[in-house]
Amino acid sequence: MYSNRTVAVVGVSMTCETNPLTWPESGRVVMSHMRGIGLRTCSLARLMALTVVPAAVLAIGAAPANAAPSPLNLCQASNGRVLIHRGSATCSAVGAGSVAIATGADSSATATGANNHAYATGSGSLATAEDGTGNTATASGQFSGATVHGGSGNTATASGDLSAATLSLDPGDTGNIAVSSGELSSASAAHGNHNVVTARGKQSLAGATGGDNNTVTASGFESGAGVFNGNGNTVLATGDLSAADAGGGNNNQATAGGELSQAQAGQGNHNTATAIARLSVAFAGQGDNNASIASTEGCQAAATGSGVISTC
Repeated sequence: MYSNRTVAVVGVSMTCETNPLTWPESGRVVMSHMRGIGLRTCSLARLMALTVVPAAVLAIGAAPANAAPSPLNLCQASNGRVLIHRGSATCSAVGAGSVAIATGADSSATATGANNHAYATGSGSLATAEDGTGNTATASGQFSGATVHGGSGNTATASGDLSAATLSLDPGDTGNIAVSSGELSSASAAHGNHNVVTARGKQSLAGATGGDNNTVTASGFESGAGVFNGNGNTVLATGDLSAADAGGGNNNQATAGGELSQAQAGQGNHNTATAIARLSVAFAGQGDNNASIASTEGCQAAATGSGVISTC
């Protein structure tokens, strides 16, 4: 009845199980957290095999005469040359306009490609901007990782401790932003344009793949939010242990606001699924212009077809 998968996010291992009873379509994934808190949607497991590295902007310039002493760990590289290297920080920059700066103890910054920038300021942090042009990766959290691979004009920022922000992009992909600000959080985007993915909650997961102009936010504790193969979708997981996703269509909206709630909108266009109450489930899809609202604890609302409204 269940098929297991494992998702590893910066040292945290979580097992995901397919539960055909939870959602109308097969392939629905539910996360069983190792703390035994129960099941929650984990559609992100289908898309995250990504690494992480973020983006922040540091200015390189002459320090004023009364400036504070330089950090013990400092590595600065630009245009194929290491300009400063002291302490345990390491850096490398290859390509015209490339900049890599590492200031955290045992941190590492790597920029490869024209006008790519990488900044690693947290202790044990890792920032990588490789291939593509004009990308920025910033890792400021302790043991955080930010990575931008490919594309142009993209930004990954990992500010939470042990967090990861990753962009894995195709040539020409542009305008993507991944931010992981929660402790042990992970934000990622792949194969698309102008997607904004944010993981704010502690141990939260947020991801987007295969689409454009999507907004994905996981702000609840151990929440999960994802978009798959669609454009202009909005997904919000604000409740603790909540899960929300949209996919297989355009301009869908899924919101999981209740504790342990689940919301899914997709397999069509202009669908809206909202799960407000604790342990509530909302599904809208398999057609267009459907809406479901689950506002009673433990209830399930499903709207499928065309223009169907379901509430509970």
